Amino acid sequence: MIVPPILINKKFKLQLRLLGSDYGGKVICPELLGANPFVISGGAGEDISFDVEIAKLFDAQVVIIDPTPKSEKHWRAVSKRFGKVNEIHYNSSGSQNPKSYNLHLVNPIHLQFYPYALWEIDDTEISLFPPKNLEHSSFSIDNLQKSSEAPLKCKTISIEKIMKIYDKNKIDILKLDIEGSEFQVLQSCFSKSIFPNQILVEIDEMYYPSLKNYLKSLKIIRLLQNNGYTFIARGNSFDYCAIRKSNISTK
Repeated sequence: MIVPPILINKKFKLQLRLLGSDYGGKVICPELLGANPFVISGGAGEDISFDVEIAKLFDAQVVIIDPTPKSEKHWRAVSKRFGKVNEIHYNSSGSQNPKSYNLHLVNPIHLQFYPYALWEIDDTEISLFPPKNLEHSSFSIDNLQKSSEAPLKCKTISIEKIMKIYDKNKIDILKLDIEGSEFQVLQSCFSKSIFPNQILVEIDEMYYPSLKNYLKSLKIIRLLQNNGYTFIARGNSFDYCAIRKSNISTK
């Protein structure tokens, strides 16, 4: 579906498209995608509707990264349905029934899953704090929800290592919904001259207003802008689509 952007730089007249469910959908610019786009999707939870849709519609190769047990369990259930059509529609809860994904044109080459935490350093261990509601799956590096539960110890993987595994020299789309780890991952990318064509980033700190979180949100925004990105659209709440200006021209 074509969606009117909530936030747009009007210098660039780009077509936008929302892919996925009401909860997990992301806004992209299809006209900037090449053939067989390579997508790294950080953070999955129990809704991979965006990943399925971009794989199905654009013949994309999507690498999904999420260390949480619920996400891995969800992935296992979904991967058993490769090649099958959906039997029900998406819901808006953030926890999709595996039968809601249309996987008729999707196979294991399109979607791969790694149970790691996306981070700036490979092969180390970080602690992610659980949400207050343990029915949810949003673990955060900074304990954004002030949970009193014990943190989850996770092994890490970097963007650079993923690119090496898949022998890629560019990323068409980098999706980051990683609950407070966005700045470190983006800063690491840019320091290694890795500049994805489109970055879909959810700035989770904005959901929990405080001076500390406001300043961290501002750091993420300025980091993107200082590295040549402009914000084109805003999807759900604080879900942004940013595009590198050198890849587009004014019309």
